[in-house]
Amino acid sequence: MVKSISLCYNLTRIETLRENRDSLIEQHLENKGRPPRGSHDDDVEDRFSTIPHKVDFINDSEIVLKKQFGTDSSVLFNMTHFVGKAFISFQYQHFRDYILEKAESSSTFLNYNGSYLHVSKALHPHEIIW
Repeated sequence: MVKSISLCYNLTRIETLRENRDSLIEQHLENKGRPPRGSHDDDVEDRFSTIPHKVDFINDSEIVLKKQFGTDSSVLFNMTHFVGKAFISFQYQHFRDYILEKAESSSTFLNYNGSYLHVSKALHPHEIIW
């Protein structure tokens, strides 16, 4: 009956990692790998020399987080990342029609962990702004 289910997740953490990485790379390139001019503080030089290591750490963190989206089924991960929407593809259109009709006739038709699910027909691909 169901061909596939695609869950929607909040990707803010990945976006934040990417923004931090891009900022570090930009800072590193602007100064050609050297600390900013006029800075004679050893601490500034030490912190600035670790930018490539920070970028590596951010890249590793992003990889780990992306793997979690595909494999982590823990309640905590899902509660903090799942946005509450899923797209379901059916093998045949009449399966979709049956679910839509049942959901329309009864608001308590689908129940998941004590919560009633809202069902609506997805937009046609030409109505989606990519």
